[in-house]
Amino acid sequence: MAKIIMSEERYEELTDEQAGICLSCEEEVYGVEPDARCYECEHCGAPKVYGVEELLMMGRIEFGDDEDEDEGDDFATDESRAFGPGGYVPPGWGDID
Repeated sequence: MAKIIMSEERYEELTDEQAGICLSCEEEVYGVEPDARCYECEHCGAPKVYGVEELLMMGRIEFGDDEDEDEGDDFATDESRAFGPGGYVPPGWGDID
């Protein structure tokens, strides 16, 4: 089970924006309830969107220092942090220099 690593500040922003994250494509989805589970993703169509509060309660979000992340990345998964720049690129994240 991959964890989503983000700063506490970014978590608060996503909470304020009523956002969720798709566990399939890892895109942010807006306008979902905090306890959303299995909503359909507007990006990939998979029923894997969860509210950020729900993800935190499920143990899928880990707060970490995102200073070593590329600018523009809002969060990272264990895999993207482990492989770093030039390595694994999660779907929908674009090119990592």
